Amino acid sequence: MKRGNTLNMLMKHLRDDHGMKDLYGSSRKIRLRNMGYFHGYKGYRYIRRPDAKLELRSFADLEYVYHFDARVKSAFYPQIMYIETALKNIILARIVENLQDPSLSSFLKNGLNDCKLPNGTINKTAMLNKLQLKTTLIGIVKNRYSDSHVKHYVDRDDDAPLWSIFESMTLGNLYKLCQSLPPQTTQVILKDIGFDGSNLELLASIIETLRPLRNAIAHNLVVFDARFSPHAKLEKQNKHLHITGALLKNELGLSYEPRFDTLIDYISLVTIIGFKVSQRTTPARSFLRDCRNLLRDLQEEIGTDRYIRIVGTGDRQKLVATERYLMSR
Repeated sequence: MKRGNTLNMLMKHLRDDHGMKDLYGSSRKIRLRNMGYFHGYKGYRYIRRPDAKLELRSFADLEYVYHFDARVKSAFYPQIMYIETALKNIILARIVENLQDPSLSSFLKNGLNDCKLPNGTINKTAMLNKLQLKTTLIGIVKNRYSDSHVKHYVDRDDDAPLWSIFESMTLGNLYKLCQSLPPQTTQVILKDIGFDGSNLELLASIIETLRPLRNAIAHNLVVFDARFSPHAKLEKQNKHLHITGALLKNELGLSYEPRFDTLIDYISLVTIIGFKVSQRTTPARSFLRDCRNLLRDLQEEIGTDRYIRIVGTGDRQKLVATERYLMSR
């Protein structure tokens, strides 16, 4: 394996081969180091794929993209965490009200889809999802045994309540759970959020569309170019992105279906879902305004051509449509 470069060698490489003539001095050296070699040198100098170079003109431009990425994550973080918590509680409330006993065993026995097709045969995919979900939920109880909320019940040879498990569920766990809920439960949950409930796949698709964004923000990964999106990794449109894209098209009155290949689509989705679960326009408007200001500053700093490569075309149309959506509420 090739020996790694020192920071001085990296700085010289960026000056000589990438036009960053302003990359010199101990202060900039420390700032470059603190970005991280792979984030600072590679991650912020391409768009979604290493072969799609952003061609930044200076270290100042590179640093601005780095700080833009951090500010975007700061804007998203409270919204996406609020949405995650709200969705968990909306789903939990509807599940528990249909159970005489709100325990895990009761839910596994009475709260899941029976996986039967109209002809009486078993849908094998649905059954495998259900079995995997059971294993996951039991594993959460095992991993949370030291937690007093779980230990109290388990030590009495009792069953852990479902709410104690929801607290530790990831969005990936929640997605699998929603895939195994009875249709009537899913319909009611969708109506609670503010949708008509006709598309039973919508709930799981919203969660699965938000999940990569949530994880990228929580783990401080690069988000400015939406490289976390399944669209950036797959040659054809992901099913869940298609369903959620159709939702955005309908809610915003667009003539096309957003593909979730840029940050703008996620800004619109988080704005709408945040409003739906809270029924409050003020936080949603504040989030949208903050994102628009960040995008405006980015365009002014790195130029229109590079800005368009990052956020794509149609950004203004989608942002205006999202703002109009909130104003009409």
